Amino acid sequence: MIADQCEAMGLERCEIQFPGCMVTFGVAPAHKHKRIWYHGDANLLARYDEWVVACQFCHDKIEISRELTEEVFRRLRPVDK
Repeated sequence: MIADQCEAMGLERCEIQFPGCMVTFGVAPAHKHKRIWYHGDANLLARYDEWVVACQFCHDKIEISRELTEEVFRRLRPVDK
């Protein structure tokens, strides 16, 4: 489902782009929460506001920092209130 969304939106590059970003190398979805949080719900896991496209370098950076992950999602997937 995520791959289909990426194709439809033309998302082929890392959206995070920290210094040192590998742009297209190892590009994959990076989720807002750890996998267990989604309780196997594929529809929730695939929601656009629950993932960003990330290269391996940028994904590794947010993986170890909850604060950095939240900052990235606030910037790239702001919540309308």
